[in-house]
Amino acid sequence: MSHAPDVEEFAPDRYMVRNVRAYPILKGEGVLRGQQFELTSWRRDGLIGRLRMAGLSVSTLSDQIEALPPLPPAAGPGRSGWRALTSPIERFSHFDPTTLHWQPIEPTTREGLPGVVLASGAALRRRKGRGAADFYIAAPERGGGIRLLPADETGALLAGYANATAAAPRTLSVEVQGEALVLPAIELPPPYRQLLEHLIAAGNPPGQVIGRGRELAERLYAKLGIQLTTQV
Repeated sequence: MSHAPDVEEFAPDRYMVRNVRAYPILKGEGVLRGQQFELTSWRRDGLIGRLRMAGLSVSTLSDQIEALPPLPPAAGPGRSGWRALTSPIERFSHFDPTTLHWQPIEPTTREGLPGVVLASGAALRRRKGRGAADFYIAAPERGGGIRLLPADETGALLAGYANATAAAPRTLSVEVQGEALVLPAIELPPPYRQLLEHLIAAGNPPGQVIGRGRELAERLYAKLGIQLTTQV
């Protein structure tokens, strides 16, 4: 079982300090309130280096972005196949490489049976009624059909982004409101979504990052093959 880091950045320039040996090193570099430390000096890299040289484990937001699960190899465009629905309440969506959202797949009927046309390699979400969604990757099957390879939400979305950015990184134009960067409203894999919440400063509107959070958010999106550009 892994242990929590001695010093962990949980918001830009704000750290949880779990080892008292870090206290003397942090002195003069910011404000320590209980176990929470706010860095106010410009010597961030040097401070992190001194903490590590002292044998303390440190996890910065940059480290956490690097540790996010990477994109898998792109599946590439595959052949399509038809799959019969197993019940009237079964609904499929695919991860749309254009909108970067789940898009419903409209059923079609063959020989009196409802079904859906699925593209091999596509990331899929399936719902049955109001229950929790299941996630899959479509794969070719003998006879021209499509089988469903089980995945979790993270795996399915990463596969979807890999396919969407296989040819080249996607460029998304985003707004700047004052000092804040307005983040694009696209579907993100859960670990990316959760880490992004840590980049939004307390009291800032949802979906907006300021200061160092802007740079970190751009790096997070870049890991998915998404390049953010600001509107002029």
